[in-house]
Amino acid sequence: MKRCADWICKDDEVIGRSADVIVCAVQLGLIKPDCLWIELDEEISFINKNIDGGVDLLVFPEYHGLLLQLLAVGNDPHGTAISEISAMNLHMKTEDLFSFYSEIASSLRTNVITGSFLSEEEDSRYMSVGLFDRNGNLLGYQNKTHPSNFDSKLGANHGHRLRIMRCDAGRIGVMIGEDRFLPEISRDLSLQGANVFASPCSSSKQLNIFQQACGLWRQVQSEQVYGIESYLVGTFFKSNYHGRSAIVFPVEISHDRSGFQKISDIADSSQVVREELDFAKLQSNIKSYPIYSNLNFDLYRLKLRGAYEKLERFSEPH
Repeated sequence: MKRCADWICKDDEVIGRSADVIVCAVQLGLIKPDCLWIELDEEISFINKNIDGGVDLLVFPEYHGLLLQLLAVGNDPHGTAISEISAMNLHMKTEDLFSFYSEIASSLRTNVITGSFLSEEEDSRYMSVGLFDRNGNLLGYQNKTHPSNFDSKLGANHGHRLRIMRCDAGRIGVMIGEDRFLPEISRDLSLQGANVFASPCSSSKQLNIFQQACGLWRQVQSEQVYGIESYLVGTFFKSNYHGRSAIVFPVEISHDRSGFQKISDIADSSQVVREELDFAKLQSNIKSYPIYSNLNFDLYRLKLRGAYEKLERFSEPH
């Protein structure tokens, strides 16, 4: 399979850009969860104050959409138990959260990757993320492929399709939560032509920089793309969430060669992390370090299928 690594491709001229792209990772919980419309005003005001000018892409954190779904039915996410959520049919409550993200996109004239929310497709529930364009239109969505225990308790299933989310800010591969730790997901998205990985994520544990690097950072280095990692913060579902949102670059073109081009100052408060993506520099890096040319395809054809069949047998209940 041929990798589509060029920023401007024949088939993607609609989204090809020669200019740099400004992206923001929105590190956020709920600013003021008294009721849905106050919440909208507070969050829109917070984002407006902190994006620091025009922006091409905003990425919200994991479960942010779910929190809005809870507010839409009059529940305080700080004190709601998982057992209560599962009985609320929140997958049917998408109108208000779509209105919120659509308003953010159209008022700021930016593309928006939503926080994850409960959805339904062909009578199955999923944790999903959507993409809104600058006019506030929903362009597509991605289902989480590796649900957590929390997701499973809400009735969420494994997603089985990986989509590239295309907009005028790039070809975006979305990895929700635990998906960012799986190299199979990032490689598939890269081979489909992604040049930006967006990861709405959350953690109830305080991760150090080395633990964080096991996720999106590692996938960015493996696939030579840009990465946007947005963390949920605050107390929700009777748990505390922490995280330092980051804009991740291939190490060769990051300012200090750490790969963390920009990272939030602290792990427990709302922030917006902003950075400029230079796609000409990214393409130059790919040409200088052609990592795909060093892959051992004969080995993979011979061993990978058997390895995954063995893993599948090990994972079967005994």
